[in-house]
Amino acid sequence: MIKVKNGERFVIIFIVGVLVLTSTLMPVTALKINSSENDLQNITSINPVPGSTGDDPEVFVKVNRIHALESVDSFDEADFYLKIEIDDLGHQTSPKPLEKNDDDISFGEDYNWIASETIYGEKNIVDINIQLWDRDSEWYDGSDDRLDITSIKDDCSLDISYDIRTGTWDGEDHGTGHSEGNSGESWDKCEIWFEIYHEGGDGGDEFKVDANGPYEAEVGEEIELKATASNGNPPYNNWYWIVFKGSNRIKESASQNMKITFTEEGTYRGIVQVRDKNNDHAEDWATITITNDEPEPRNKYAVLIAGGSGDDLDDNFERTAEHGYRCFKKLGYNDDQICWLSGKNKKENADKKTTYSNVKWAIKDWLDDRSDENSDCFILLCDHGDPSLFGAVAVHPGNSASIFSVVLPFVLDWWLDDLEYNTLTVCISSCYSGKFIKYISGRNRIVITTTDSDSVSYSAGENVFMAPFFSELEKTSNTYKPSYGDAWMAGDKCVDGSRSPDEMNPKIDDDGNGKGHGTDAVDKLPLDGDGYLALNTYPQIT
Repeated sequence: MIKVKNGERFVIIFIVGVLVLTSTLMPVTALKINSSENDLQNITSINPVPGSTGDDPEVFVKVNRIHALESVDSFDEADFYLKIEIDDLGHQTSPKPLEKNDDDISFGEDYNWIASETIYGEKNIVDINIQLWDRDSEWYDGSDDRLDITSIKDDCSLDISYDIRTGTWDGEDHGTGHSEGNSGESWDKCEIWFEIYHEGGDGGDEFKVDANGPYEAEVGEEIELKATASNGNPPYNNWYWIVFKGSNRIKESASQNMKITFTEEGTYRGIVQVRDKNNDHAEDWATITITNDEPEPRNKYAVLIAGGSGDDLDDNFERTAEHGYRCFKKLGYNDDQICWLSGKNKKENADKKTTYSNVKWAIKDWLDDRSDENSDCFILLCDHGDPSLFGAVAVHPGNSASIFSVVLPFVLDWWLDDLEYNTLTVCISSCYSGKFIKYISGRNRIVITTTDSDSVSYSAGENVFMAPFFSELEKTSNTYKPSYGDAWMAGDKCVDGSRSPDEMNPKIDDDGNGKGHGTDAVDKLPLDGDGYLALNTYPQIT
């Protein structure tokens, strides 16, 4: 037995009392929970930050679909999972490989995981990083493969900047919500579709613009994209619309509202941008869905006119029109879809000889009787041009030119105004042909001239622009269907790539503003707003 003195007994009692008291006040610092993997999926971690007002926005990142572009696993289908970082606060990982082991999975059908983060403080731009992984063996054992979901070389994860003020984003997906791998490196390529949004937050009187989407229309139907702005410091100015299909620009317009007609079905995205009096910038995106539930095949017609005025160049004009005839026959046109006016000695397959009255008949009667609002039409006038008569073209081969044997630009416009069509492509192959543009430009018209309003147009057996133009269209195959825009670029490359700049300068106008574009160098469409319609108009019979 150990004896304890009275003083020592007091010290021991005091220490024991302190230990008992502090044990009742001490917080629990650790708690061990034994849970299954399914239980862990249902646990939500809440980490409140001191000073939160309750009005702070919460940003959400939802991946809607994942698709493998090449085999992810050698012997099995992909075991996808996601890592998403919001506002540089560390990656959130989907709880386990997404439930369906497949090379194509969709949100709501195969999984329902959404990454989110509350954004504290006065922050407008939030950085987001998205990674896609494939599980190879044991979960989190370090041997899993990261998959390539961005076109940036040597980079397989996706970086995004989200603007809380406008609810839009930009980044390696160009703000489209779709991204795919394209680096060609060691990572397997996949593609993802995603959306980013937020809830909460107080936008106050922030300067905003609204694209007022989404929009829906059918192929061939004209729609108007309308934007509105609010707050900031009016008046609003520098409006600008850009419409994308994927990463390709389809059309641009420096206006608050933009009218556009789509020739192909699909999902497009439009962005509108604007500035206020303080030069502050705002932008907004809208989705545009174009459907073609009951597609009607286009009716296609071509009018080919070999003009002239009786000199030795008449044969060159004839050869150009004849090349056009062979081209359209190769594209699938029958003789009832082609009206060919030949020179003074009518060719075997030509419809009539070229005269002023026959040119008028070809457009006002032959084409007008056939064309309707579902028709794509092409007209070629190949002949001499007169700079003193607004660039008027001579249309009476074998005879001297006179006021009674030329077609003036505004007269041609009168004839064209009576036509119904879906698209109308008019090629003027003559000297000073650029003068025609301001007269015959119009809605859904593609006006192509072999030179500008001040320069001559050359022939070498046939017109040096139209020959490569038709040759490009003749390259049609199962894998390549050239548009009128492709053909224009082929002709322009031949002319401006080999001739001195002052000899010939092809032009194009297809936005209806009467201003043709084309430099004295080799050009690529679209060019200063022109070329979008031409690049999406195809002459082939399908």
